[in-house]
Amino acid sequence: MGAARFEYLGPFTWFGAVGVHIFFVISGFVIASSASGATAGEFLRGRFLRLYPAAWICATTTLVFSIALLGFTPASLFEPYLRSISLWLWGPWIDASYWTLPIEICFYTLIFGVLVFRRFDSIHWIALLLTTASGIFVTCTYLNIPLRSDVAIINFVLRNQHLFLLQYGCFFALGLWMWLSLQRNDPFIWIGFSLALATCFLEIIGNFSNTIAKTHAISSYFSGTPAVPLSVWGIAVGAMLVTTRYVAPLTPKSKGLLLVFRKVGLMTYPLYLLHEIIGVGLIRILVNLGLLPIVALILATSAMVAASFIVSSVLEPTVRNWVKYLWPTNSTPAAGLLSS
Repeated sequence: MGAARFEYLGPFTWFGAVGVHIFFVISGFVIASSASGATAGEFLRGRFLRLYPAAWICATTTLVFSIALLGFTPASLFEPYLRSISLWLWGPWIDASYWTLPIEICFYTLIFGVLVFRRFDSIHWIALLLTTASGIFVTCTYLNIPLRSDVAIINFVLRNQHLFLLQYGCFFALGLWMWLSLQRNDPFIWIGFSLALATCFLEIIGNFSNTIAKTHAISSYFSGTPAVPLSVWGIAVGAMLVTTRYVAPLTPKSKGLLLVFRKVGLMTYPLYLLHEIIGVGLIRILVNLGLLPIVALILATSAMVAASFIVSSVLEPTVRNWVKYLWPTNSTPAAGLLSS
């Protein structure tokens, strides 16, 4: 972190990246739910409104902060900024956290294609495709079996395995299977769920084993074992299984509490996009001003939470309304496809 180091927090934070694995499962479930009963145009517009306004605001904020307070030149950030506001499939982006968004977009594109052809009733085959392809890739990676081909298109897919959902497709698939299990009790669905679950376990074990091996500070701790992120992820998935089946009894009766939960949920996306460059940058600035590192950490974290609240409650809805005005519901690009 440069000006401040927090090695003593390592045993409690090193596995935080498992949040991405949890989010991909949530995304698979939520996207299946939102796509059910929607047209391709409605789905496309909804996903655009969810991703892009916040990305425009957060990327611009990071750009200004980096130039004004971190000493970056506009020329050095011009291309990463354009990649970030367009959510370009390949980096570098203005903040490394944007790497997950192209993966999300590729998954959305897959679901969008199903809707274009009006085959959402075949979504279980998409779940099976993701489970199978990801299962083969993750297993070969874990066993160190080299994946090569003389065919150019296959090499392109392997080089861009994130975008073709080979590594993380199992997590999206698990979310899809989870949603399907609520629609009907079918042994086929539970078999698919079990296969996806096993692949997710294997991916997390392999992923974090590599992280531990490369980081001495982590491997020196007793907590430096893949069992830790695997347990955190498993608890989160288990909670999803329970809450999606018992929505009514688990839903708070207080409208105020529901509003708080909704606000917190909306804050997670801008917080994710802002925390790395701006959060770390703030800590460095505050420490250089003479503050204790732990105080700088608390203040920077508080600032990121406040900024995320402002983005999600004020700025993002404003930009989203502008987009809605320019892109009304009845003029979505996919409307022509659906009416022809």
